[in-house]
Amino acid sequence: MQPLYSSNNKLIGYIDQNAKVLHKRFKGSKHIFKKDKSLGLDYEAWKTVLLPENYEIRALDEEKQIVYYTESKQFLGGHVKHFDNHALQVFLPLKNWKSKKIVLQPKLL
Repeated sequence: MQPLYSSNNKLIGYIDQNAKVLHKRFKGSKHIFKKDKSLGLDYEAWKTVLLPENYEIRALDEEKQIVYYTESKQFLGGHVKHFDNHALQVFLPLKNWKSKKIVLQPKLL
């Protein structure tokens, strides 16, 4: 897997180029846009890397142990926003994602 960085050099996640999947981890309390309960991606990475190949996006909320997943093309119906200290982002409401509760193994000391 290969790291994928935002247009301002922040790590987004890791892409599997053979399977066409982006794996991303986040903390829901910090990264879910509360106004419309949506999850965002760096706009340039989405537009140039993920969308042309219609990558599947798998986003793990580490706090709730839920994996959200969707295809990149679903973000075509999303909305674009810019926040301080972040590059332009495209958002998709969580109601448009599929989700699955998982059980994470405890980390070994």
